[in-house]
Parts: sequence; structure tokens; C-alpha cells
Amino acid sequence: MKIKPIAFSFVVSLAISFIFLLITFWIFYKYSWSVEAAKEALSTTGSYFGAIATLGAACIAAYLFNDWRVVKQYEIILNFVMLIKTSVRDFQSHMSSVRSSYILDIYTLKKPTLSFTSYQEIMLSINDRERLITSLLFDISRDANELYYLKYKKPSDPTVEQLYIMIVKWQNLGISQENYFSVYENRLSDNTLQTYYDYLINDLMVFVYDKLFTKYLDELIL
Repeated sequence: MKIKPIAFSFVVSLAISFIFLLITFWIFYKYSWSVEAAKEALSTTGSYFGAIATLGAACIAAYLFNDWRVVKQYEIILNFVMLIKTSVRDFQSHMSSVRSSYILDIYTLKKPTLSFTSYQEIMLSINDRERLITSLLFDISRDANELYYLKYKKPSDPTVEQLYIMIVKWQNLGISQENYFSVYENRLSDNTLQTYYDYLINDLMVFVYDKLFTKYLDELIL
């Protein structure tokens, strides 16, 4: 267990003083027959203990320096945790704001009277949302990877790698160039957009908070 800096300084100082006191009493006892011999012994002992005191002060300074480094490292890690927390909050806030847009798109896509032009507009809107959501997720991933490197000196957080896989899977569930026309033609029975939305809300969004962010909550405890 790490000793507090004040306690460490006190223990070192007390130990040096106690040893010096014991030797002083021994000198008075040993050279009680001669005042001059006692003075000579005390002078020599004082020189040695001056060097020992200097060494003790250096040990205390080194200990305080190491303790300062620990505190500074904690501050840096804490800053990254707060960055991740802010990014996750931004992501959650954005998801709350676009949730109704996805629900409206799913409902509109089921209309038999939906024109192809309106369908194209929906897809442009979905693509814009996807780019922004992906950008927010990459911001979270970048900070998580940097924090992981600070803690473990490894380049990539395994949880972030899982997130990348989930992002790719989510994008593949959407309406792509391959199924662009078939989704429109079969829109009454097609559930591609619903599946895309469900995975975003129930899998990707939950993973970001429950698996990626919460693993760093312990870092907030000093």
C-alpha cells in the first residue's frame, strides 16, 4: 500500500533523528572520560549525519516527485474519461433528436402512394444521418483508443474494435446500391429500414454506453 507523502517524510525524518540521538548518547557514554574526545566524536558524527540527512531529503523529494507523477497521470486519464463521457452524451442526445425522423421514414416508406422522388429524398436524409452518427461514434472510438494506450500501452481498445465491426454490420443492414430499387418496389412488405433502425437503437446505441463507456467509469474513482 502506498504511504502518503507527509507520513513518508515524517517517518524518514524521525528515523534519522532517532539514530542520531542514539549515537549521541553512545558517544557521551563511550567518551565520558574525555571532553575533547567526545567533541571530536560528535564533530565526526555530525559530518556523517549531515550527509545522511541530505540523502534522506533526496529520498523524500524523489518520493514526492513520484507521487506527483501518479496524480498527474490520473488527471490525464480523467480528462480522457470526461471527453468520452461528453462524446457519448452528444451521441445519445443526437439519437434522441433523430429517433422520430427514422420512425417517420419507416411509416412513409410503407405508403403505396410514395413517389420515387420522395423515396430518394428519404434516402438522402438517412445517408446524412448515418454519416453524422458514424462521425460521433468515431470521436468516441478515438478517445477510447487513446485512453486505452495510456493505460496499457497497446494501440487499440478491443471494445472499440467490436464497435467498428458493429458499425459495418449496421451499415450493411441499410438500403444500399444493391437493394435500392427492390426496397422501393417491395416497400409494403420490405422491413429493411426497420431492421436497420432496430439494430441502431437496440444494439449499437446500447453497446456504446453499456460496453464501451461504462468500462471506464471506475477511472472516476480516485
